[in-house]
Amino acid sequence: MKNELIFKAIGEVDDRYILEAAPAVTRKTQKQTWVKWIAIAACLALFVYAGSKLLPSRDIVQPDIPPIGDITKADNPPEEVAMHPSGLPMLTIAADSGGYGFEGFSAYDISQLENDNPWTVDSQLESLPVFRNTTQSDSAGIPIHGLSADEMLARAKDAADTLGLVIDKSYVTEETAYINPNEQITVPGAAIVECGDIEIFVWPDGWLRIMMKESLSLPEQYKFNDDLSDEQATETLEYLIAEYAGIVDMKSPALAISARYGRDGGRSLTYKVYEGSGDLTEKILGYNFNYTIFCPDFDDNLHIIHRYNYDLSEKVGDYPIISAQQAKELLLNGNYITSVPYEIPGPEYVKKIELVYRVTSFEEVYMPYYLFYIELPETELENGIKSYGFYYVPAIHSDYISNMPVWDGSFQ
Repeated sequence: MKNELIFKAIGEVDDRYILEAAPAVTRKTQKQTWVKWIAIAACLALFVYAGSKLLPSRDIVQPDIPPIGDITKADNPPEEVAMHPSGLPMLTIAADSGGYGFEGFSAYDISQLENDNPWTVDSQLESLPVFRNTTQSDSAGIPIHGLSADEMLARAKDAADTLGLVIDKSYVTEETAYINPNEQITVPGAAIVECGDIEIFVWPDGWLRIMMKESLSLPEQYKFNDDLSDEQATETLEYLIAEYAGIVDMKSPALAISARYGRDGGRSLTYKVYEGSGDLTEKILGYNFNYTIFCPDFDDNLHIIHRYNYDLSEKVGDYPIISAQQAKELLLNGNYITSVPYEIPGPEYVKKIELVYRVTSFEEVYMPYYLFYIELPETELENGIKSYGFYYVPAIHSDYISNMPVWDGSFQ
């Protein structure tokens, strides 16, 4: 089937919603521009940053492969956790916490980098929760925890049912993980459900991706056009939320439309919706852990839906946080982590700050950081496009961190 399915993810969906769609509009000439490459690369970057996963092979998992949650390493017994006098466990910054590749944004001016983060510099918060990463990988990339093969497959099938799709094929892939050059294990890679021209993937960390082999056209009044006004972009995202409500599955969807700029100065929009119910802390958690992103193809049609809903069931505790000003002092003192290959050129190049949780597969715990956008004069282009690198300072008070990061001239 090509463009023959109309998704109606509005809760309980049955076969009567599997309809023949109107003929697809004529595809436009592909816009081979930097900005569109940036837009698609941004969606693919989610694929990398969320756990550095590669597209899995299509080998069927054999019955003797253990669920990820059962994988243990006899040579790596649990270490005793140091405790703070308050009774909270001491926190450790992961050695691989620097991220994957260069992290940053480009724009003519920092004022263009808006992303609707619910936290602002005026937010009054004294503490924030820290959670154990239940889908952690070790330094070799071997999953330590996570969904089992059966659990991943069940989630993928549930998504297909929600969309009213007929499942043609379902299976779980396998991946080989190397403990050392001479020792390897096989673990589940991803659950995949094929429904005609639509594939649904679920990974051990619960990340769900819906990919259309043949992108779906939106109604004429809703576009992914990067020249849209804020109002038009909002209307498009609201339409997508309504159409795919069963996948979004949020009590109070909050819109977070952001823009990035390519080397040619063109703008690309990111259509994100997150769980916006509850108080400020709950909104911050929704923004970082419970969200959906809709991605276009070159022709501004819907191509991929990413759904993230991280497991926050294992709360470590509520930890006191420092102020943004205190974090800036630590930043200028070198107490940060980054994947950017440039030293901070000076305090005047600190252009923006926000509070985020770092969510990578190597983190033992999910903890909040202050994210600083640093203007990098070395990378400014002749057309005026500037690069702003990401530098992270732990938001948790340093008394609760056993290995406060210190920049030593090399970048993680």
